[in-house]
Amino acid sequence: MSIPPAAQGNLGSNRETRAEAEKRPQTVEPAEAFSATPLGALLRVTHEALTHAILESLRDQGIEMTETEFSIMRYPGPDGVRPIDLARRCNMTKQSMNYVLAQFEAKGYIERRSPTGQRSTTIYLRPKGWKLHSATRHCAAEIEARWATHIGPRRFDAVRASLHEIAVWLGKWPTTPSRAKSHVDIFRSEVEGVIAVSGTRARPSRGAKPARKKRKT
Repeated sequence: MSIPPAAQGNLGSNRETRAEAEKRPQTVEPAEAFSATPLGALLRVTHEALTHAILESLRDQGIEMTETEFSIMRYPGPDGVRPIDLARRCNMTKQSMNYVLAQFEAKGYIERRSPTGQRSTTIYLRPKGWKLHSATRHCAAEIEARWATHIGPRRFDAVRASLHEIAVWLGKWPTTPSRAKSHVDIFRSEVEGVIAVSGTRARPSRGAKPARKKRKT
């Protein structure tokens, strides 16, 4: 069956139109413009910078740790936590968590004990583990202090307070204490708690007067 000349002309023009369309550069719709940088990206960048700086500071002290191992020692630490709960916190499988905990146990950082009459185990920091926990907090406090100096203590504490409020609202963090604490106060209270648990006597801060002993009457 032959195609009429008029139809052939239309077919040719259609082919030419398709060829011309293929040669034409394709237009892409511009992405929606956002006025602010996504908060998730900013949190990720600062989190990575803080983690790498802490690990580098620990290496300078002769302590070698991987990012996975550091995730276990990250605040508030593994003391008094069940391995399965710590695995959820660190976004790890139970098998991977048990592998890392076995390494920490071999290094003398932790011990796992089962409460009487229970099959589940609980993690407890040993004195060497408390020293490591304190060292990581010292490194973090030094880095945070540099950041606070860069943007100003008030703005830095405002950032911390805002993130804390969001975390509490999401149900991921305990409620705020009655008195708002600065980053220095928070770090000092954490270090004093670590010292009390490890059995080391805390030194009085500068300018603090020693407590007077009461005389017996």
